[in-house]
Amino acid sequence: QKGSHAQMAAFVQALRQGQPAPVSVRDGARATVGCLRMLASAQQNAVLTMNLDQVLSQAGVILQAE
Repeated sequence: QKGSHAQMAAFVQALRQGQPAPVSVRDGARATVGCLRMLASAQQNAVLTMNLDQVLSQAGVILQAE
């Protein structure tokens, strides 16, 4: 189960208690972009870098820094 059940439970508990989410939107974006870059790296058989701010900016996404 990769721990997703515990993460979802913590998220729901935070919402119910009016607390901040244990994982930020920026953390989620970083994980998603990182996975996509790993896939692209494997497909291209190349080392690819990741600059989250640059990727988000190019996509027109503005997230406040933590």
